Amino acid sequence: MPYGTRIEVSFIKAVTKDVADGSISGSIVIFDAVGNTVYKSSEMSKETNKNVPKLFLNWDGKTTKGINAGAGTYVARILITDHTTGVTTTLRQVIGVQK
Repeated sequence: MPYGTRIEVSFIKAVTKDVADGSISGSIVIFDAVGNTVYKSSEMSKETNKNVPKLFLNWDGKTTKGINAGAGTYVARILITDHTTGVTTTLRQVIGVQK
């Protein structure tokens, strides 16, 4: 993943509800190869493309201190909560960063 690439998390069923009304929330935590937290955020955005709504949790390749993360392998832990049902879905995604 080159710097500035966003991580896309798509929940086609879940996003029939609106993020803006608070019925869906999410968070992302990025860990390095030894388990140190590199980045965390709970800011989500929603886009519709070809009538398919998608949720996005973005990571621009920077640490929470604003420094570019080093090249290597990272793991994203993504939590999406539907507050109308109380169901939280956890995803894990491996991310490769190259310079």
